[in-house]
Amino acid sequence: MGILSRDLFTEEELNNPKTRFNLLIHWFNKFADEFPDKVDQKTYIDFHKYSKEQLNVDEWIEFFSDYRVSMLLDKLMLINMRSNINKLINSEDKSVAGSQKLNAALNFLGKYFEEAMNRESVRYIYTSVPLTPAEEKARDAKTLLIKPKVNPHNPAVPGTSTGKAVNG
Repeated sequence: MGILSRDLFTEEELNNPKTRFNLLIHWFNKFADEFPDKVDQKTYIDFHKYSKEQLNVDEWIEFFSDYRVSMLLDKLMLINMRSNINKLINSEDKSVAGSQKLNAALNFLGKYFEEAMNRESVRYIYTSVPLTPAEEKARDAKTLLIKPKVNPHNPAVPGTSTGKAVNG
């Protein structure tokens, strides 16, 4: 299956000959399986070379720019940073440089950890027609029914469904 799930992408994206996400995901996951502790530290050039240059550098840049991939890499980086902080805390190094590294790492982690771990992308689709099956099943979509504030039968009387005045 790999670290990056194909389920995050639509069949169109996976099978599109322009984006070639299927092949990109394959090479990404293969790299992650071989070097699990390095996947968040490598650049698009490293992946380009690892894939035996089957994919263009531009394709890798677009792939890493995709919000689903960048969110995964951000989470991996922060999890690895948390692990490194634990190593720094438990080390015997009591030097000034060691405490500065620990302080910088804690500040960075404190600033970005909650934001990156809880981040979700939401697409707002405003429509008065039913959603397609693909839109209903999208992992990043939520449906919210919004009732109009103005009575469509009698705009002068807001909030009533019959159009009759409400005594109050």
